[in-house]
Amino acid sequence: MATSVVMPETGTVLKWYREEGDRVQTGDHICDIETDKTVIEIEAEAEGVLQRILVPEGTGDVEAMTEIALIASPEEAAVSDAPAAGNLQETDRSPTVTAVEPGEAAADDARNVGERARIFASPLARRLARESGIGLDKLSGSGPGGRIVERDVTAVLRAVENRIPAGDRVGSLAARADTTAGFRGADAFDVVPLSGMRRRIAERMAEAKQTIPHFYLSIDVELRSLIALREQIERDCTRDDTGEPRHRISINDFVVRSLALALKEVPAANVLWDGDRILRPKHIDLGVATAVDDGLMTPVVRDADRKSLASLSQEIRELAARARNRTLSPDEYQGGTSTVSNLGMYGVKEFGAIINPPQSSILAVGMASERVVARNGSPSIEAIASLTLSCDHRVIDGVTGANLLAAVKRLLETPINLML
Repeated sequence: MATSVVMPETGTVLKWYREEGDRVQTGDHICDIETDKTVIEIEAEAEGVLQRILVPEGTGDVEAMTEIALIASPEEAAVSDAPAAGNLQETDRSPTVTAVEPGEAAADDARNVGERARIFASPLARRLARESGIGLDKLSGSGPGGRIVERDVTAVLRAVENRIPAGDRVGSLAARADTTAGFRGADAFDVVPLSGMRRRIAERMAEAKQTIPHFYLSIDVELRSLIALREQIERDCTRDDTGEPRHRISINDFVVRSLALALKEVPAANVLWDGDRILRPKHIDLGVATAVDDGLMTPVVRDADRKSLASLSQEIRELAARARNRTLSPDEYQGGTSTVSNLGMYGVKEFGAIINPPQSSILAVGMASERVVARNGSPSIEAIASLTLSCDHRVIDGVTGANLLAAVKRLLETPINLML
């Protein structure tokens, strides 16, 4: 029986390193998968022959657990009636566009369940067809072996759109440009296709704002003692062979450490929303928002409360570097019980971050700046940063969030406790 090669996560089949008919050994690198976060190398899980490639390279939005190839034993491949390698040229066929209006076969799935099972289509093509009201039996597939793929559905949608007057196309900015941009035409806009990462960010953030009842708590933190301690560490710590300090602790490292210890102190805030129940993790895994090309990644520091400030700082730097290089493994960016997002280095004074579900909080860190404050009845200049905690009101109440933020403030203002 042939062994299936499946998508580990939703993403793009980036490149095939073997062709149909090639012999493969267990562990051979056969293709690369690009997700919204990283590039994953797919290895053969069985010895045999790459009998059939079901999803050609360059195909995007392939859903997790989709079968993308078959590996058969040499004996099975010899008698198989699967298309040979030369038949991959079928993927270059232009999709056949059938004159069909959206909604014409909206009841297709309900009427022809048995027939539907015999229609070969990618999961993405099925979803697009279902959402657009187009019956799969109305389409001709241009994928391997006549499989219906995304371009077959979008070709029909484009054909239908071209028959609709431009003024009626409510879904396209370019089509509405005459009324929304001072009578400028479509040529006045540059169209930027969505990358997998940007599409995923858009989906998750829209979901978060629509489904999570956010509330926000802000507090000012005096950082004079923390800055002095940081300078002392850099000045007095051991040096490497080049004379550079072995430890360079950033203010963000202190914040991550303080949030980890605060969540340990206020366990009621270390919770996850799980639909019809609340999960209370027995661990504290913190995400650290990191800017990358075309988006944002959030590598996760596991058991952040159990790590020293120095080891925490080193791990954050290493994870951030791999995030920028798109080499993080899934276990390095998935999960997390809360997140730190710091825009202070960009001069941002204060902001409210969007919670990353299923987490229930995220701490936004603003710029540390000198401000005049009253101290013992007299003006004093202090280094102060504003922190804003976004909370999910389904699982965190105001007092719980306030207690967590107060614990973070106390730890940052007495930073010696972060060294213990």
